[in-house]
Amino acid sequence: FPYTTLCRSASHIAEYYANRGKDTLMAIECYNNQSSVYRLLNNPDSVIMIEESAANKFLSIHNEKRYAQTLGGAITSLIKKGDLVKAKQYSILYEKSSGFFDEEGNIKKGREIYYYAKGEYYLAVNRLDSAEQMFRKLLKTTSLNNQIAGSKGLQRVYE
Repeated sequence: FPYTTLCRSASHIAEYYANRGKDTLMAIECYNNQSSVYRLLNNPDSVIMIEESAANKFLSIHNEKRYAQTLGGAITSLIKKGDLVKAKQYSILYEKSSGFFDEEGNIKKGREIYYYAKGEYYLAVNRLDSAEQMFRKLLKTTSLNNQIAGSKGLQRVYE
């Protein structure tokens, strides 16, 4: 765990100096980045706590887009915890307010990994056809990481 300790320490230091410099937006971003450490440690409770707290801080400075984007990052952790009601609420908010979707509901290029989270949600509520559709969207991208995620998702649908 030395890597995660180093990342957590770096984020704390960056947050501290952003606060000292009165850069509120950067301080919140640095605080929010700490959730990725807990994601690597497979600690969904901490991921959810940090991302919800950071999202509320974004909302307090009237940054509704970052609020929605940050809560979108908590969706897979909520699914892991079995909180499907909140996962659905955050998904709806993310699609409506993040600024990442066009008028037809398609996500911007480079943000397609969201389809994995949505596929995971559909798996959790036993909507296998919808889950398969989300995972297949990932296979159509040029990103190897997205294609791997899509393949893993399709494997879970099959199982």
